[in-house]
Amino acid sequence: TLARAQAYARRARVAAQRVGDEHFRGFLDGLLGEVLLLQGQVDEAWPMLERALCQAQAHGHATLAARMDCTLAEGLLQREQAEQAIGRLENLLADGGEHLPPTLQQRAHRAMVRASQALGQRERAAMHAAQADRLQRALVHWRSPLPAPVLP
Repeated sequence: TLARAQAYARRARVAAQRVGDEHFRGFLDGLLGEVLLLQGQVDEAWPMLERALCQAQAHGHATLAARMDCTLAEGLLQREQAEQAIGRLENLLADGGEHLPPTLQQRAHRAMVRASQALGQRERAAMHAAQADRLQRALVHWRSPLPAPVLP
């Protein structure tokens, strides 16, 4: 459950702080921030997510930084700041988002759907929904242990 995930992440953060492992603490800030965001605790999550983003950028962890950026955009959506969320997501999906793992691309497109819908931008929402669906189909095919069907 999210409550257990929160408790484990809080304990791990304390342990990382005790041993002075700032890199690991930054990673845990991101995890705890994501859990808090899922629980609707945006104000508590926000500073942790920003710290995790800064830590990831400082150490060259591009994928983790991108994930934190996406999570912050989702937080903006919870704060009903769709325009700001779109700005973050557009930067994240620049060049089609091909530099991102497919699951993160899909997550960013789904957030873009919600942001676009919040602003009444139906065409933009539909475009991003189609991208997310395309990625979903590709992920299902990629994860499938069965060979792809041969079509006539």
